[in-house]
Amino acid sequence: MAVSSNFVMSAYRCTTILGSCGLSKFTFHPRDSTKVCIRNKSFKSGGDGVFDLNQYPVHSYFLNDKGKSVASYFNDKAIDEAAAKQSVRLKTYIILYSARDSAHVLKSAQYLQKELPIRIARTITQFRSLPFIIGCNPTILSVHELYIKAFYILTEFPKIQTREDESRYSKLLVNLLDAYKDVVTELANGFKECRRKVDNEDAIRAFLDKTLTSRLGIRMLAMHHLSLRDEKPNHVGIINVQLQLKSVVEKWADFTRRIAFHRYGRAPEIRLSGHVHASFPYIQLPLDYILPELLKNAVRATVESHPNPHQLLPAIYVTIANNDRDFIIRISDRGGGISHDLVSKVLQYNFTTAAENSTDLQSESMFSGFLDIANSSTGCPMFG
Repeated sequence: MAVSSNFVMSAYRCTTILGSCGLSKFTFHPRDSTKVCIRNKSFKSGGDGVFDLNQYPVHSYFLNDKGKSVASYFNDKAIDEAAAKQSVRLKTYIILYSARDSAHVLKSAQYLQKELPIRIARTITQFRSLPFIIGCNPTILSVHELYIKAFYILTEFPKIQTREDESRYSKLLVNLLDAYKDVVTELANGFKECRRKVDNEDAIRAFLDKTLTSRLGIRMLAMHHLSLRDEKPNHVGIINVQLQLKSVVEKWADFTRRIAFHRYGRAPEIRLSGHVHASFPYIQLPLDYILPELLKNAVRATVESHPNPHQLLPAIYVTIANNDRDFIIRISDRGGGISHDLVSKVLQYNFTTAAENSTDLQSESMFSGFLDIANSSTGCPMFG
């Protein structure tokens, strides 16, 4: 029997929409393939019902390609083959001591053209490994589709051979970085929507670890290439060859105190000590995510553990220590600390002690704090 494109699209919508609602048993309407008949006591109030799929749009990327069925995008050999390829990891010292000229920028683009599809394909395989009811959540599925779309956009780009090709490829990367900046927030929304259907939290946590780590690496590679074209002083791409920790800490300390004054009307002093003159090559971007979050935690805890507005807030101390191999940044506050029985939970996606001092108490789900974390980020482009 021939299967019409409408039937394929309807089946896709059924799997997506009804699966996310927990309704997996359905039959198509005998006269209209855009509707399905459902027999389920929990559906509406009448038990049986007709579900109009036209109310739920499917992403136009799939609809625009008339030559392929929807299912083929989710079972494409090209994605499987790319995911199986060996990824080439760049060492920091190789990046740092590479020549800074147009030839190197061209080689960087050629490297990305091979590397990014591999990493994106591996992320797609992670989405495929999600439990069916979670993978069919419309919000999570939309992120899955974004990665599939990015894979085909990048793999179908013509081979980079000239500076003009590199320029067009770089513009494409800029557009993709901007279009995908809200992926973390979307994932947070999606997992929060289906949190009651999560049976194996360890598997979901492993998915988030791999997906977010991969996303971070992809964006850093793309941003490094784009930064190579800017020729910023004291930088090789995103590597600051003379990073001064003191200036980075002071920038985020000032940022955090301004937020505290806006929210609480007061803020503790943040004092810096140690190897304040330390300078060395380093990628500053990770510090620009880590430091503001740690400082915000310290400031919030300090203010909320000293509720008397007339009481002088104790200072927060930031100590810098470094040697020839590594560096340490220690942040000390008088915010009450964390109970010993909670220390093992501090790196979990759901964990926060902030809810203890508010009416919005934590739920039992591992995603209870995930959305808040996503929405309270510093607004930097990589995690977005």
